[in-house]
Amino acid sequence: AADADPLLREYDFPENYVNMAHPNDGTITSSPSEPEFIRHSRRGHFRMLVRISLRLGDERFVPYTFMCDTGAPIHIYLSEPALAALEAAGRIGTDELGSLFITVAGRKAAVRVTPHTHQPGNILGMLLLERFGLQMGEGSFTFASPVPYL
Repeated sequence: AADADPLLREYDFPENYVNMAHPNDGTITSSPSEPEFIRHSRRGHFRMLVRISLRLGDERFVPYTFMCDTGAPIHIYLSEPALAALEAAGRIGTDELGSLFITVAGRKAAVRVTPHTHQPGNILGMLLLERFGLQMGEGSFTFASPVPYL
């Protein structure tokens, strides 16, 4: 049920984050940032966050932080700024059903705007976590497949 969907809040992110974003999220760079896997806990609440770059072009990348959400049925949910960056770069496609997607590692990944209850966060959903081979260990997590950027 929609009312069972917990809100994404500031305390779900590390203390140095502002408005659910790392201070350097959204800053265009000439190479992708090394993916960063963050196991975050505050107020007895745990989150898995991945800070990874979106590819905008051959030598243009922009890092964003994504919450890993096994309850999210779509591959990727993007905040308005992240979606706008990919749209401006021509990375957003539309399939025959009118659904939005980007191509990640040669395969389509469905994209939607992050639901209002989670704005302005970004989310990696279950289908992408499975595709990348989410691996969890005590106190840490990573992807089995090397994913330098989205």
